[in-house]
Amino acid sequence: MPQPQLCFEWGGPMHTWAERERPEPTPADRRTLMATAATAHSSSYRRGPTRAYVG
Repeated sequence: MPQPQLCFEWGGPMHTWAERERPEPTPADRRTLMATAATAHSSSYRRGPTRAYVG
């Protein structure tokens, strides 16, 4: 998390692509990232074991 973060945006009246790099995520962004990861992690455990792929 203490690494640089690339922020991007697509849109506007001319449909332009804009990028900029921040030194690290803001505290609010860190909280959102951790909440998203926790939700995905707990959701994957609720589904139960997966079947092995047989090719």
